[in-house]
Amino acid sequence: MTEINEYKTGWRIIFLVLLLVALSGPWYFDRVHVPPAYPCSSGIRLDDDFCGLPGSGLWIVPFAFGGLFNVARELLVSSRDTGWPMILSGFLPLLILLPFPSTLFVMWRPENRRGQIVHMTLLGVAAVSTGLFLSLPSFSRLHWALWGPWFYLCLALSMLLLELLAFWEGDTPQHGDLKESDALAERPSNL
Repeated sequence: MTEINEYKTGWRIIFLVLLLVALSGPWYFDRVHVPPAYPCSSGIRLDDDFCGLPGSGLWIVPFAFGGLFNVARELLVSSRDTGWPMILSGFLPLLILLPFPSTLFVMWRPENRRGQIVHMTLLGVAAVSTGLFLSLPSFSRLHWALWGPWFYLCLALSMLLLELLAFWEGDTPQHGDLKESDALAERPSNL
């Protein structure tokens, strides 16, 4: 067994802790109106009339469930065409949070190959969702300096790579790991 498979639980726990660190980091700027004549005392100047205070990415947790409720309400009650932007804005925060339950599941059931495939798929979906969040038009030139979503994206991609390596190494038997049926097939038959 290689080091990747041997220490899977340990690096998955480290991954979850680092994901929480990335989520608690700054993900957006809360815009505060400050006239140009006054300096930004606790933030940075976003444009002529606004300063920005960095906000934590932990807002994703309540927004994920509130966004789903709002999308469902709009789809059921509203007579206007909601469109994909409304639906995507409701599901995007939920997609970003998917690695948490999937990592806990594969830690609980480590030998479930189907669960590992679903986990790797959800890591990819979370990476793409974070990339979509970073490409939103509301991200100005200063928003690219926020480290929370960038760190989250790097973590999701690196975890996906580690999970792929662990999955592929789990498929191939190592030296001395032959199954009993393989050992019987190698014995010459005495007929």
